[in-house]
Amino acid sequence: MKSKDEIKRMIQQIDNQIHENEIEINNIRRTWEGIDVSSNEKILQANDEIMHLENQRQVLSWMLEDKSEGTTF
Repeated sequence: MKSKDEIKRMIQQIDNQIHENEIEINNIRRTWEGIDVSSNEKILQANDEIMHLENQRQVLSWMLEDKSEGTTF
C-alpha cells in the first residue's frame, strides 16, 4: 500500500516524464525542416509514451482521491 506522499511523488515523476517527452517532440519538430520517417516514428513513440504516462497519472490521482476518502487498494 502506498502512502499519499508516495503517490504524489509518483505523479510528479510522471509529470516530469511527460514534460521530457513533450520537449523531445518539440526539439524534433524544430530540428527537421521536413519530418522524415525516422523522426516521425520518434514523435509517434513519444506521443504514445505521453498517453501511457497520462493514463498512469490518472490512476494514481484516483488512488490519491480514494485515499482521502479512506478507500484502500
